[in-house]
Formats: sequence, structure tokens, C-alpha cells
Amino acid sequence: GDTLLWLSTHADGFFAYSIRNPEQPLQLSHLSIPGYTIRPFAIADTIIAVTGYCGDSLRIFSFSYNSQYQLLAYIGDYWVTDMAIISHYLIVIGDTINNGNIPVIIDIQNPTDPIRIYTGSSAPYPLGFFYKTNLIIEDDYWGSSNTTYTFLNLYDPAHPQEFGPFPTGAQLIGIINDSMALGSYLGTTAILKGRLNLGYSVVGVLRGSTVYNDFNCSIPPYFIVGGRLWLMHNY
Repeated sequence: GDTLLWLSTHADGFFAYSIRNPEQPLQLSHLSIPGYTIRPFAIADTIIAVTGYCGDSLRIFSFSYNSQYQLLAYIGDYWVTDMAIISHYLIVIGDTINNGNIPVIIDIQNPTDPIRIYTGSSAPYPLGFFYKTNLIIEDDYWGSSNTTYTFLNLYDPAHPQEFGPFPTGAQLIGIINDSMALGSYLGTTAILKGRLNLGYSVVGVLRGSTVYNDFNCSIPPYFIVGGRLWLMHNY
């Protein structure tokens, strides 16, 4: 929920904290899952999907908040840039070691027997992120001033609907809310206005900001949290 925070570490697994009192976070669980677990992960109920650093196996575990966990399945070797669980489907953005396709949707209703049900378009350097029940995918990885994107509506992950391409005046990094987005514009951080199903244009550049290539809805020290753009001081 809104008061539960999960954190991944370099090599010490995952930590769950209650932030009901933000000034005194309370540790609820520590899953010491082995491996380089700082890469993206996805959690739903008592299921966690994790991967490693460089094309490591995508794995599914069950867990309990008393810090117990059990490996349920290996799904394959992926270079994962982001992933999410919607309903009982795992959606992965990334690439397989053998230059496979992205995105991939996997039915994990039976987490011990995951079934791949959808494969998207091939891309050598896939870049994408999630916004609500949508998966936004950049069509031009290197676009710095003008590029396009498509998006999959995942309201029903078993039958994704693709829309686009749509224009954007900067490489999208994340969507702040229904009318604003964050982007990379000629080496700086840009604010864009528009709509997901229409496109975006640059309306401002954050003074003194430079792009740090983090493609998970943030350009430190700027982070998108709760439909707002936050600046972390002393980053």
C-alpha cells in the first residue's frame, strides 16, 4: 500500500519498511535473495520477480514477511530495464541475451509454471517505463531533441492494445501526471506538456540540471513520486 516501501540493495537482497510514520520507518522484512539484486524488481501480494545485473536469469520467488522466501521458477535470461506485475501478469521491458524481443508479457497465475503469452517488437536498445496501466516505449533510443514513442495499454494484459507512434520534443524519461512529463533535452532535463495519446512538447528546462542516464522515471536529483516532481537536496 501507500505506507509500504520496498528497497533493493547491491548484494544484500530486499528490505520492506513501513513508512506510516515517515520520520521513523519500521523494517518489516529482509529477503536475503542471493545475487546482484539492485536491478528492477516487481512485487504483488507474496510474489516477487527479480533479476540480476547483466542478463541474469529472471526469477520468481514466493515470500512471507517473516523474511522467508522460496524460489518458484526461472523464466530465462533477460537484460531487464523495468518490470511490473499487473493482475497475474508479469510485464518485462528489456532484451534477452540472444537479442530477443521486447516487451514480454508472462502469465504467472501459476508462478511455478510461468507462460509467455506476448512478445513485442524487436529493439536493439529498448527503453521504456510504466505509467498507470500503460507501458511507454521509446522508438529511438538515441533521440535527444525529437523522437517518437508508442505505448501499450495493459488494462487487460492478456490483450494489450498498441497505440502510436506519437511525437515528443525530448526523449521521455517518465510521466509526472496526466498532462506533464520529464525528458532529456540536449543534455539537460526538460519539462514537457501534452497527453499520452497525443504527444508532448518541451515547455521548460530545469536550470543547472544535466541528464544522468537513469531510465526509471528519474534524473537524479529529480524524482517522480506520487504524481509530482521532487528535487532531492544534497544528492
